[in-house]
Amino acid sequence: MLTYFLTYNAFGGLAYILGAAIANKQVINIIMPVILVPTMLFAGFFVNQNNIPWFLLPIKYISIFKYSYQAYFLNEFEGL
Repeated sequence: MLTYFLTYNAFGGLAYILGAAIANKQVINIIMPVILVPTMLFAGFFVNQNNIPWFLLPIKYISIFKYSYQAYFLNEFEGL
């Protein structure tokens, strides 16, 4: 439950940052997928993390999805 709560708060914080930085709601609706899809791509959902080129590694380390995905996997499969 703590992992779900922290993931929810991290994405809520991202939404607050974008809401404070950009006044137009339509622009936020356009920018949000542009930010979230690459971070989802490099988190390990679609691409193996060992196959990510070196120049795209910073995207992997700033991804909220990466850390929550790893925490969910550890919670589910550790100790089997």
